[in-house]
Amino acid sequence: MGHRQARETGTFLESLFTEEGIPAENITWLSSPFVRCIQTSDTALNAFTTMDTHNIQIKPEYSVFEMDGHDGALHASLPPIEERYHYFPRIDVTHESLFVPPLPETREGLLPRCEKAMQIFNQRYPYKPKTAIVIVSHAASCIGLAKAASQLPLDSIQAAAPCSIFQLTRTSNTDVWQIDPHDQEGSMNGSVVHISEVGKSTKIWNHFYDKAVNIGWSGPPDSPYAPQNLSNEDICDLKEGRGTAD
Repeated sequence: MGHRQARETGTFLESLFTEEGIPAENITWLSSPFVRCIQTSDTALNAFTTMDTHNIQIKPEYSVFEMDGHDGALHASLPPIEERYHYFPRIDVTHESLFVPPLPETREGLLPRCEKAMQIFNQRYPYKPKTAIVIVSHAASCIGLAKAASQLPLDSIQAAAPCSIFQLTRTSNTDVWQIDPHDQEGSMNGSVVHISEVGKSTKIWNHFYDKAVNIGWSGPPDSPYAPQNLSNEDICDLKEGRGTAD
């Protein structure tokens, strides 16, 4: 199912880029170095049929890697990117990450890390018309990066499902990117319309708050992914940002 989701994402992105008049040479593809993100990137690019993606490299970007919830143990098992290249020759082994986050990292450190990543990102990748920059990351990082880029609160960012798309746009050199309201019809704020099956056991993620309360839900209170037992008081707490991790 994951491979199918990645292929469907690639097909959708090719259609989007074609519609926007963005040529392959103007696409920059960044990916967390974790294998599941590299696999998603590689499969999505291989799904392009009309656009020549042979020269689009996957740039391993460590600043957007997985949130550390295991004292750095999962991150310590990452192999050298040169080893990963033998399995995924699209990888650009010369890419220099925005920065490499220090480990271990607290749960509370993820959102500030995403803020730092976007600040440096905006400096390295200034605005150019008819270009696209794809970042393939993990649920928490997708939420954090969308929040940092748009400078919106957590409850304005839709939850992240597998291969969901958060489309942010800019028309000039600015630190504030635009994103659709989460409840807008056809919104590209965490969109999954291109996915035929999200998965019945999949955990749709936006849970930065206290896990003991509504499983830590921090997304839009009226999201279809919000816990079904949210009370009116809980919704008020979320809208006012009480108990946030950031």
